[in-house]
Amino acid sequence: MLRVVAHSLLAANNPLPTLNYSRFQPYVCQSMLTKASRFDRLRLRRKRAAPLRIPERITFKHRRNAFRYASNAEMTTDPTYEPLVSETRERIVRAAMELFRTHGFHNTSLAQILQQAKTTKGGFYFHFKSKEQLGFAVLERARDFWIDNVIDVISHEPDVRSRIHRMVEIMTDMYRGDIYHGCALLAVLTAEMMEHPSEFADRIKSILNDWQESIVEILKKGKADGIFRNDMDSNALALILIGCCQGATMMGHLDPERVDYDQLLHDLEQWILEGVARR
Repeated sequence: MLRVVAHSLLAANNPLPTLNYSRFQPYVCQSMLTKASRFDRLRLRRKRAAPLRIPERITFKHRRNAFRYASNAEMTTDPTYEPLVSETRERIVRAAMELFRTHGFHNTSLAQILQQAKTTKGGFYFHFKSKEQLGFAVLERARDFWIDNVIDVISHEPDVRSRIHRMVEIMTDMYRGDIYHGCALLAVLTAEMMEHPSEFADRIKSILNDWQESIVEILKKGKADGIFRNDMDSNALALILIGCCQGATMMGHLDPERVDYDQLLHDLEQWILEGVARR
């Protein structure tokens, strides 16, 4: 059908009344039609075939597919192409994030991801070579979310106490799922990968290290401003805080009805501000 459309455009020798393809004209005239004509000559020489039937009406779908037929490089010139790519990839990543959070990485099948994302195997492998590569994309999304929605947000707060309070608010929303189950996702993947050394596990460690460093920076500023005690070990306290958050997440997965994230994080905030406050 694509060659039929290409030949019909070549035979017309003038633009169709309903087609404005000026921006694609170099591709239509030089690449697509040349390729279609060469392919057709070989086809007729090797095997006798009936003449190609030219459709009476060339629709927008025919023209769009004909432009994409030119070559992979020229596919990107189609204004309808890139948004479709981004939308499909986004659906796949979001579906994987939710499935990894609820079932874990190894217990999530490719079939589940395809069903959740409402896409095909072809659509999946167009964007990702494997489930592992998709897992890397999910981890990068978690890292970006932490930077964009936590670190950058609390940096605008006027003092250390306000930053800690704002961080607790955001994390509470994350645990409840009002924003995004980022902490729950990392907690599940950390528990799953800690006994399986791999590049995937190394990337999780890198995200947790970044999380720890961001908390250490706040605690050190609190010490410099005279809010926290000088004998406080910022690295140790940051690690304890992350451990508390991850542990609360796992308990919430096991028994959601008994875990009140709002109360837990509120108490944790009070223990930080009061327990390490400078006397």
